[in-house]
Amino acid sequence: MNKMNATFGTWVVGTLAARTELGEDLLMVVQQGRRYGCPVELALDQIGGKWKTVVLSRLKIEPMAYSDLRRAIPGLADKVLTQRLKDLVADGFVEHRQNADGGAVYVLTAEGRSLTPVLEALYAWGLDAGERFGARLSTENTTPSIDGPPPLFDTRIAG
Repeated sequence: MNKMNATFGTWVVGTLAARTELGEDLLMVVQQGRRYGCPVELALDQIGGKWKTVVLSRLKIEPMAYSDLRRAIPGLADKVLTQRLKDLVADGFVEHRQNADGGAVYVLTAEGRSLTPVLEALYAWGLDAGERFGARLSTENTTPSIDGPPPLFDTRIAG
């Protein structure tokens, strides 16, 4: 994040190093003066919650339209998906982009793509933990990652 910050009450909005294809700055909102116990707490404050990370993991595989996300994450209600997408766009992790054919898709921004190693680590840990705990995990529709580990949160039931 660069040094440009704007203060609104007790919140600081800082511009990120990334820009959208339209040249708009992506912003991250952090409460001014908030003391975090460790960097993990800040990270979870930004991407925490079950559904944000699941949406990010789906978009890591490929850009997706809203309807495709709904099908890919059947346990997520429309209202919650809409809100999580708004949050992720507002936080600068996801961009809502219009296609040439008039359709729209959600894509990870540079900041969202910077989470790839984190999401892949969570995926790998979840696979391992699933085996240890005897959990049934969805692993369908995967495409290999460039660096090796499979992409995140597939839909085939394993186990």
